[in-house]
Amino acid sequence: MIQVRGLDHVVLRVADLERALAFYRDVLGCAVEKRQDELGLVQLRAGRSLIDLVPVDGPIGRSGGAGPGKEGRNVDHFCLRVDPFDEAAIRAGLRLHGVDAGPLASRYGAEGQGPSLYLDDPDGNVVELKGPAERAASAGALRLIGMLDSPYVRRVAVSLRLLGIDFRHEPLSVFRTFPAFAAINPVVKAPTLVCDDGTVLMDSTLILEYAEAIALGARTLVASGADERRQALHVLGLALAACEKAVQLVYERSLRPVEKRHAPWVERATGQLVAACDGLEGALGRRALAVDSATIGQDGVTAAVVWRFIQESVPAAVPTSRCPSLAAHSAAAESLAEFRAAPHGDGTVAPIGPVSTSS
Repeated sequence: MIQVRGLDHVVLRVADLERALAFYRDVLGCAVEKRQDELGLVQLRAGRSLIDLVPVDGPIGRSGGAGPGKEGRNVDHFCLRVDPFDEAAIRAGLRLHGVDAGPLASRYGAEGQGPSLYLDDPDGNVVELKGPAERAASAGALRLIGMLDSPYVRRVAVSLRLLGIDFRHEPLSVFRTFPAFAAINPVVKAPTLVCDDGTVLMDSTLILEYAEAIALGARTLVASGADERRQALHVLGLALAACEKAVQLVYERSLRPVEKRHAPWVERATGQLVAACDGLEGALGRRALAVDSATIGQDGVTAAVVWRFIQESVPAAVPTSRCPSLAAHSAAAESLAEFRAAPHGDGTVAPIGPVSTSS
């Protein structure tokens, strides 16, 4: 039986492409994701789906007949994402109902390039059945190396879960299991991501950039508009600065002998940590961050993870009473399934699947 997962994209035939583009892009805020000018096709991101615009006088639009109106259909076709996509099984099931599908082709949709079949419904509407993106199938081979008591490892783990990317977590410590970590990545830097082809990536920000690429637009943690991106990067910069200073203080206190600690440097790092948290508190006071699984961004993820790390590792440096908005945001984020699947500590990320909603 065909199992529909959702609406992949809708194609609209428009009389004036630039006018329609201005409406969907500027009025509704759908970012242009891909242009195929040789086809007269502009594809805009609409959450998990795409809206495709084709001019009625273009290569695709002309096949629909007259322009939008009472005597001309405005929608070219709509697409249903199906999983699993087994061409033979799909065709066999359709034939049982006297329905034939067109030839298999690879087409671009909301999740990227992938297999596609066209068919007609009883009223003549064209329906596309779309399979998974060709690159998405390899994502399950990813290996995330590092402990969840590291805020850098944890922000990657939570983000991968939010992006719907499957991976295997190997909780190796850069201290206790140094040789085992070195066998995977001689630099012994957490987090480390081993890609499906064996390529080793380091640095949480670089890993997350790659994650956004292989997520293929099904979900993004990156703000789209210039104003939203600027605000998100401001918060993200403060969160990463706080993270860096908190980690420095942890290393200073746990690794360096007391007699060799440099008090002025500790005082300076603490001041920088406090300043970064004060900045975060101010930013969240001016604009609350999204804190649900469908809309939380990378700024919200990192701010929540970093605050939890600070409170677990150096709580005296920045008490909760100093940053109530930041603390509330972190507490709300920690209740999300993706955060609970990758809890702070020395555990392992839960595999993708239903996560208990009980506390």
